[in-house]
Amino acid sequence: MKELQSKEFLISDLTTYKNIGSVKCVYCPSSQAQLKELVFKLEQENTKFLVIGKGSNLLISPKTKTAIISTKNLKSFTRFNGSTLTASASCTLSQLYMLCKNQGLSGFEKLALIPGSLGGALKMNASCFGDSIYDHLIEVKVLHNGKISRIKRDAIQTEYRHANIEGIILSAKFSLAPKSEKEINDTFTFCLQKRLASQPQGFSCGSVFKNPASDYAGRLLEECGLKGKRIGKAQVSEKHANFIINLGGATFEDIKKLIELCQSAVYEHFNIQLETEVKIIE
Repeated sequence: MKELQSKEFLISDLTTYKNIGSVKCVYCPSSQAQLKELVFKLEQENTKFLVIGKGSNLLISPKTKTAIISTKNLKSFTRFNGSTLTASASCTLSQLYMLCKNQGLSGFEKLALIPGSLGGALKMNASCFGDSIYDHLIEVKVLHNGKISRIKRDAIQTEYRHANIEGIILSAKFSLAPKSEKEINDTFTFCLQKRLASQPQGFSCGSVFKNPASDYAGRLLEECGLKGKRIGKAQVSEKHANFIINLGGATFEDIKKLIELCQSAVYEHFNIQLETEVKIIE
């Protein structure tokens, strides 16, 4: 197999934050075999790397030395067997919602509002309106230490915005519940309307900070008077304080400095250290 070469990519083509700049070392494998070979090569070279899907929870610096493996060229697949769904990690949650709705299967109508891929959702233990990506999971298929294996749901420990899955997620299997297409669509529409009413539009990573125990990051930030605060082309949303929006042309530094300002203000006012939900790659 011909060795896969890295390319330079604009960060705006890799993440939903779309901050300016580019990353010089990006690999786009087109098959599972090519991915396996690439990971082996990078591990042998002790090269730090990160596998990304839609990049909806990432803030990447153009100065990073981390090699990026993008799954954008990997062919997505889905298979239905009765009420069981098997899907590749590169599928988006919105794609899975549409396919499941057409099959009369419930499980992704709330999760479809998360603008990410299945692999990222599993790594982050994504949830939306009370539904978790793990609610219907049977098993995941992973590449770890050069071997492909399956991990059953009961062997995976989950916590807030984290799952202890080691390796690269290749696919996952779910057991879904039969439901009418209308019921599924009605649930999605209801949740979509609530989200549009409460969350801002524009380039962002979604929620920037994890909610601290028994409180909400957005409330703490709003109490600190941070709504509308700007650094360069990055702004704390005036609609929801736990969103930082790229107004167009924001740099990595603009967004990171605004994140740090928010953390400092909340710590000063409430003695609470906000943890980022967004992953910062420097």
